[in-house]
Amino acid sequence: MDADGSNPVKLTDNGMFSGVAVYSPDGSEILYQVNASPSLDSAHWQIYVMRSDGSHQRNLSHNAWNDQVPRWSADGARILFFSDASGRDQIYVMKSDGTDRVRLTNDAWHDHTPVWSHDNKRIAFVSDRGGGWDIYVMAADGTNPVQLTHTRESMGLPAWTPDDSQLVFSSKAGSTQDLFIVRSDGASAHRIVSHP
Repeated sequence: MDADGSNPVKLTDNGMFSGVAVYSPDGSEILYQVNASPSLDSAHWQIYVMRSDGSHQRNLSHNAWNDQVPRWSADGARILFFSDASGRDQIYVMKSDGTDRVRLTNDAWHDHTPVWSHDNKRIAFVSDRGGGWDIYVMAADGTNPVQLTHTRESMGLPAWTPDDSQLVFSSKAGSTQDLFIVRSDGASAHRIVSHP
């Protein structure tokens, strides 16, 4: 659709949930996830890609697991995502054609919602390895994870600022879900949007 919200165009019509869409860096393709389960009571998430006009839709996952929240690398050559292929959510990367899956985290916890920094040198993600759902940052190869937040509240959806110096994320405190910002070294976390 246009930037003002007018002229929406339907790109998928597969009778299933399709969402979490993101354009490739050059704008030619769109990554998204599809619930391929025939039942609305269960989920079988698969990563798909299509041309930006909605044509040539294809499944990049082709497996029995749940692959979710795909994100392009800056050069469009790789895709970052999380999967329960090991029995718990872990972070993976693969080529943009769906080949060469590489597991980046290999631990006893759940790691999900990964997002590359703009320079592709670091990955922010959510994990329960500290006892609650917190934001972590690691090197792009999965090494040197650093915990940025230290709460037992629900954290989610990290996003890098354009200069990669800070991360914006949502956190549920009590009955509200608010937005917070934290430096990428873990300092100066504070709320930026609060709802009564």
